[in-house]
Amino acid sequence: MDMKESKGFWSRKLPRGQSLVEFALMLPILLILLSGLFEFGFIFSNYLGVLDAARNAARFSSDNQFNIRDGNPDCSGATPTQDFYRMTACMALDELSNEQPSVTLCIPGAPVTPNCPNPNTAPTDDVIISVFSVLRRPGDALTRFPTDAGEMGWSYDADLLGQAQGAIRTGMHISTFTSAKVLSMLESGTPNTGYVLVEIGYNYHQVLGLPWFTAFVSDPVQFHLYAMWPCVSAEPTSTP
Repeated sequence: MDMKESKGFWSRKLPRGQSLVEFALMLPILLILLSGLFEFGFIFSNYLGVLDAARNAARFSSDNQFNIRDGNPDCSGATPTQDFYRMTACMALDELSNEQPSVTLCIPGAPVTPNCPNPNTAPTDDVIISVFSVLRRPGDALTRFPTDAGEMGWSYDADLLGQAQGAIRTGMHISTFTSAKVLSMLESGTPNTGYVLVEIGYNYHQVLGLPWFTAFVSDPVQFHLYAMWPCVSAEPTSTP
């Protein structure tokens, strides 16, 4: 093989080795990007599942009587609860159960699952429900129900544990909407109306949990999603 042939041989071989080196250098970056895309896909899927649950629960309860209360905690069975707040929470839980195993509510006493490794000590989720009766004339007046829960809203978690709704609650177990905020959201000049507000506080535990992702995105990722729907039974009636 002469010098000319030798030069041509090496010029043909070098690009192959260069491509392998470049691929080896880029492979970790590609894997990090792909794993991030997968994790974000799981997050977005759970986000939509929780949001749909809040919307459907609010829509379901919009025609129910908000002032019906009972001491029955059973969501199903021969004699299910007729309590407005429990029924609404049960509807949200039923919606979330249809999305399993990707969406579950980690409430105290719940069974241990990959998404809920220790429901009794880990950050717990909750369903918060509030009803508003808005009297626009004369003036603007808003009454929030249940009255024993105040600005915190009715908590499924507190109800499940047998705690008073007015007990001290924090984090995912408190409504993010004050009465003043709700009133400010309404357009002036609207007629008297009633609303039901369903909020779901949800901790998404990462599926992959890779260290290069958890270093930038918290695990669990906290959602606080809500839906507000007109509630006919809460609409105030004007008195002469």
